[in-house]
Amino acid sequence: MFTHVNTNVGRFLLVALAYFITAKLGLMVPYKESIVTLIWLPSGIAVGAIMRWGKISLPAIFTAAALVEYSVGLPVYTSIGIACGNTLAPFMSAYLLQKFQFNHALIKQQDIGLMLGAAIIGMLISASGGTFSLYLSDLAPDTQLTRIWFVWLVGDTVGVLLALPLVLNMQKKSLQISARQIYQLTAWLVLFVISELIISALVPSLNKQFMLSIFLILPALVWASMNFGIVGGSLVVIVLSVIGVLIASNGYGSFYSISATDGIFSLWMFMVTLVVIMLLISVLQSERNLAETALRHNGKQLRAVIDGALDGIVTIDQTGALVEFNPAAERIFCYKKEDVIGKSLSEVIIPPNLRNAHDKKHREFVLTGKKNIFDRRLELTAMRSDGSEFPVELTLTSLNEGGTSLITGFIRDISAQKKAQQEIENFAYYDTLTRLPNRRLLIDRFQRAAVACKRTKTYCALIFADLDHFKSLNDTKGHDSGDRLLIEVANRIQDTIRAGDTVARLSGDEFVIIIENLDSLPNIAYSQASEVAQKLLMELNKSYQLELFEFNTTASLGLTLFNDDKLSFEDHLRHADTAMYQAKAAGRNTFRFYD
Repeated sequence: MFTHVNTNVGRFLLVALAYFITAKLGLMVPYKESIVTLIWLPSGIAVGAIMRWGKISLPAIFTAAALVEYSVGLPVYTSIGIACGNTLAPFMSAYLLQKFQFNHALIKQQDIGLMLGAAIIGMLISASGGTFSLYLSDLAPDTQLTRIWFVWLVGDTVGVLLALPLVLNMQKKSLQISARQIYQLTAWLVLFVISELIISALVPSLNKQFMLSIFLILPALVWASMNFGIVGGSLVVIVLSVIGVLIASNGYGSFYSISATDGIFSLWMFMVTLVVIMLLISVLQSERNLAETALRHNGKQLRAVIDGALDGIVTIDQTGALVEFNPAAERIFCYKKEDVIGKSLSEVIIPPNLRNAHDKKHREFVLTGKKNIFDRRLELTAMRSDGSEFPVELTLTSLNEGGTSLITGFIRDISAQKKAQQEIENFAYYDTLTRLPNRRLLIDRFQRAAVACKRTKTYCALIFADLDHFKSLNDTKGHDSGDRLLIEVANRIQDTIRAGDTVARLSGDEFVIIIENLDSLPNIAYSQASEVAQKLLMELNKSYQLELFEFNTTASLGLTLFNDDKLSFEDHLRHADTAMYQAKAAGRNTFRFYD
């Protein structure tokens, strides 16, 4: 009823009406001192109204309080005095709760202590002001003032504890209950009434009666709090408290006593115990709900991170079956998640020649927990859905969840990176026209060959090849024809020499060939190098078909042998170059050795 009141007039009428009705009902409670009752729900309603709607509720509280007191026959000035205390008291409690950041959802246990403390401090004003007003009007004897003040304080405090959680948390949604839940709640209440009567008849001890009553009502209170939250728990506590008072007032139940003081104290203890238990259950439920909400929120955030990641994220269980395959992995491997979940990782993305090694390492991890390749970047080969293989960068991490060992891989397709790296490497080490090694890579190959021949005590040959009459082709047919000739020359040289030998383009029409693993005897190595030179001349002397015309040319070769690394590449290159010019001087289309 506190959910959709928007106008000030409506709020005034609602607060005043709620206060007046609950006050009249409270004055009907048999256990009372003067006009003071055991339960004063209006105090809780007043505190809740002030916290929800602010100071606009104060006139409604004051008016309703004054009318209630006047309706029971109190003088006007006495009614106004009590109304002032009954207005200032909830205002003080509301102020303290707001100052110390009380959370009406009761998400922390300190909220319970804060509500109890604020209720007691605030109700000291109403109890003191009301008792003093009765005293000034000669409506309360001196001997009863302390008793009246105490009953007033406890009754108002209990009223705050009972009604405040209900008022602050009442919403339209919280009032929606099913017929089944209504039947269950009614059954619990009927069972409580019957059990109270039986307990009072069969159990003579008041303390035992009290404990049995609390024990009996706990399941209903837990059920209501878990199903309806604070609102449901508060309603059940209020109903149970009213039932307990009515049963005791008729001389029955575990709270009835010949001594009014004992009966009042038992009822108060019963109500306070119910309230505290209900609030504690509500706090625990709120903490659980917050934890579940946080878990769901974290789960959504984690899902968003996984789904939005640019790297592929795949997770396998201890059997090697896929349990996670994010959208990036779908794009990288060209699979749909629903098609691969539950399948073996090795069958999905591991190339056939690597599957045995993968399965062996996975079994070793599951059995021993060794993480030799975890938590560092690895470059491996993976396989797409069409069977094509490509390079990936992989980082592995492990997680033990509920006794199940999970392995998660973060996978990045580095095909483009490798291609770019290869292009950079080609530009740095290879001739852009012929795709042969350039001078930089040739020097590296020479140094390796020099070290190898020194170790094996064999000879190597360095051949310097220069085309004859190449300039005339460029001058008459253009550089495009010259480039096509150079490409064809490069191909013929590669086809003539062995796979382990090196051919490089030095510059223009100059090529350098390194022949390795010649004989250890110089005369035999000389013959072997001469044989290679003859083959080269034979191939290079053949006609070249350059698009629309045929071109004939020859080459001049200069050779030098070496079997150690005493001389540098530049030294040997200079020797071969000298021998090449000797070949040109000898009429071209021939070869010469450096002496």
